[in-house]
Amino acid sequence: MRLTLICTLLLVTAFFVIYRTTADVWTATNSAGVVAVIFLIGLAFRVTRLFKGRREKLTAALISVLMIAGLATHWIIIWRMTEWQYAQLQPIRRTIYNGMVISTLTTPAYDTFREFRRSIPQATIGGVFRRLNPGGAPLVDSLITKETGPLFASVSDSTVELTGEARFVAGFDPEFVNHDKRLGLAQIRVRVTPAGVSYDIQN
Repeated sequence: MRLTLICTLLLVTAFFVIYRTTADVWTATNSAGVVAVIFLIGLAFRVTRLFKGRREKLTAALISVLMIAGLATHWIIIWRMTEWQYAQLQPIRRTIYNGMVISTLTTPAYDTFREFRRSIPQATIGGVFRRLNPGGAPLVDSLITKETGPLFASVSDSTVELTGEARFVAGFDPEFVNHDKRLGLAQIRVRVTPAGVSYDIQN
């Protein structure tokens, strides 16, 4: 009983100390798993000593080794599978985010371009955008959702740029500097010029 309590205390301590140090759940979980394996080895050793005969001790030791090896193998398989699933999830999330932001930002972009074409030669791209969206910021603020994250507008007479930046979806390059100086997040920029509307998946 005392050994179980000590092991439980060490296991919990290992998990929380490593997690606070690394902020990585799997690293902390693996550290706690090492403590658990050490406990199981000690428990198996104590149980084996209870048997009198040599054959019984060997049988108990073999069963203990197989059980511990099986648990460790299963643990590693689950760990690797989780890492693989996480790696597959990132491009899926990025693809969904890109589609949402492109759809969100191209709507006001095409509205601006169509109105500009109707107003030639008196109008400018920036002038049309300001007229359709006074101040620019209200439009951008109204487009922000929990999924799309922050959006930014940059307006000049010849160009309108609408930039969408993810809240948490990682981009292709972890060192990419985002519009608001964060690093590595997905980002898309839609540009409106007299020549038309284009978009660039920047990260």
